[in-house]
Amino acid sequence: MSKRGQKGQLTIFIIIAILIVAIVLFILLFWPKIKGFGSETKNPYVYMETCIGNDIKDTIETVTSQGGVYEVDEGISFFYQGEYIRFLCHTNSYFELCYRQVAFLKESIENEIQINIEDTVSQCFRKMRESYEKKGYTVNVQEVGDFEVNILPDGISINLGRDLILTKGDSVEEYRNFAVKEESKLYEIIEVVDNILLWEQTVGESAPEAYIFNYPYIDIEKRLKDNNEYDDVKLYTVTHTETEEEFKFASRSLAFPTVVEVPVEE
Repeated sequence: MSKRGQKGQLTIFIIIAILIVAIVLFILLFWPKIKGFGSETKNPYVYMETCIGNDIKDTIETVTSQGGVYEVDEGISFFYQGEYIRFLCHTNSYFELCYRQVAFLKESIENEIQINIEDTVSQCFRKMRESYEKKGYTVNVQEVGDFEVNILPDGISINLGRDLILTKGDSVEEYRNFAVKEESKLYEIIEVVDNILLWEQTVGESAPEAYIFNYPYIDIEKRLKDNNEYDDVKLYTVTHTETEEEFKFASRSLAFPTVVEVPVEE
């Protein structure tokens, strides 16, 4: 065999050896997390993400479409095209600036999401416990830390506040720090909404075009009720064009009475 052929074979053997080592390292480091506890069960982390994922998305969509709340109080909301949208800045009077209805919008939305997914999280842990117990495991779900929702610049982080310990025979497997992360640009959207509210409560008006340079991926629609220039309610829709997430809210500030044209007698 020529030297060139021998070098070729040696190169192939080296590549195969590297692949084998990589596969072994992958199995040792990651397989337990991917496979879960034993061949009979799913990965608990994946199970929880799957179980609560849809409810989280639905809850966020509902909250952001109604001015930051899951259930709207009709007394402080604006009925538009078949749905109630909360006023985030409002006054009942004419010629007066509005009063902000929520001091800390981000924290309020985090609380709304948390309250409305809490039951689903508890149900999913209960179902997971029952599933493992049917397979002969002793299941210990421990509450650790706080169950909390955090809207961050890179997404929405949900700490479930629980650990899971599975025991079967002499084997013990621990799963710590259950958490779910949702991709979202809601943090950036809330920044813009906060700024709009500042303008509404200080000068009674905002200019959507002013945000183009600082927030190039944000689109703002300001709609007057029935598109009547004399009407006193403004409906805002703030959209992130990359993710198509929307946040809707209403405002009534520095309102003027409707102008009624009185016919002039000739």
